[in-house]
Amino acid sequence: MKLNIISLSIILLFFITACSDSEKKVAKELEKKQAKLEKLLDKSDKLADRIKDLEEEIAKLDSTETEEFTNVVIETAEQSYFEHYIEVQGVVQSNENILISAELAGTITAVLVEAGQKVTQGQMLIRMDGEIIEKNISELKTSLDLFTALFNKQKNLWDQKIGSEIEYLRAKNNKETLEHKLRTAQSQLAKTMITAPINGTVDETFINKGEMAVPGMQLVRVVNLKDIKVVSDVSEAYVGKIKPGDSVVVNFPSLDMQKKAIVNSVGRYIKPANRTFKVEVMLANANELLIPNLLAGIFIRDYMLDSAVVIPTKLIQQSSKGDYIYVVKEEEEDMVARRVLIQSGKSYNGSTVVEQGLIVGDEYITVGFTLVSEGETVTITKE
Repeated sequence: MKLNIISLSIILLFFITACSDSEKKVAKELEKKQAKLEKLLDKSDKLADRIKDLEEEIAKLDSTETEEFTNVVIETAEQSYFEHYIEVQGVVQSNENILISAELAGTITAVLVEAGQKVTQGQMLIRMDGEIIEKNISELKTSLDLFTALFNKQKNLWDQKIGSEIEYLRAKNNKETLEHKLRTAQSQLAKTMITAPINGTVDETFINKGEMAVPGMQLVRVVNLKDIKVVSDVSEAYVGKIKPGDSVVVNFPSLDMQKKAIVNSVGRYIKPANRTFKVEVMLANANELLIPNLLAGIFIRDYMLDSAVVIPTKLIQQSSKGDYIYVVKEEEEDMVARRVLIQSGKSYNGSTVVEQGLIVGDEYITVGFTLVSEGETVTITKE
């Protein structure tokens, strides 16, 4: 029994000793961490002070507020020249555009020209077979020689009052009949030789050597391109607004070319089918670039003002009260945008006449006009 009590005392002493060592270790670790925390807190206080100082410095630097105004570009209203044109579509036509057709039936023996070739009036273009006609002419000439001789003898006798009048008249009739037949045959022979009726250019041939031609058949087209005209059908809405002598500008989009001209003629008849009248513009065509059926735009001046206030159409805005633009007014040393109602006139090619609301000397906004509002202070800059 005594031994058990001793053993228990030893175990209890060992346990107490072990607990004492553990508590010492914990206390020591806690002390270290507290010291480390104190250092971090000290740094934190210093960092907070630094942050506060920086915030105060930034606040001082940012304390001066600056106002930002919309930048605009302005122009001064002036008097200027204004023209208004109406645009109609037309086509090029040649004053001499000849389509030559066959007058007789026959075989083509020669085509002497080709498309694009220059020809002169009277130049042979196509030859047809005229052998039968030539033989007929030869026979007629032989017969005519005989009947001419007979007529001359009969006439001599009749002049001497010898023979009957009937014999004289018969001889005369026979001679004149043959002369008529010979002229007809010679005319037919001439029609087998197709010649150019004008100076110009062969536009196209429609038949080849060896083919058969019949009366009315198209053989060749000859066009004179030196002088051409542009023809347009214009809406009756412009009746009275276009007259001979009016200035026009003719535009050829395919050639990227424009020509100034005048109206040559104005039709006096309105076509019921499309309610249009014809307008013709004559043009010189020395280089022959303009060819028949080439599309053209005709710009005809129907309105002009020697002096008007004109502004770009894009500047005009709309409201329930009407058209308006923005001008700049100096108010208490500031430049202020003001909305001005205007009365718009005719517009053409991106420009509009201002009939009321804007006077010479007013400064209107050309750049930035969509960004400003009524009464806003603006900054004027150069474009």
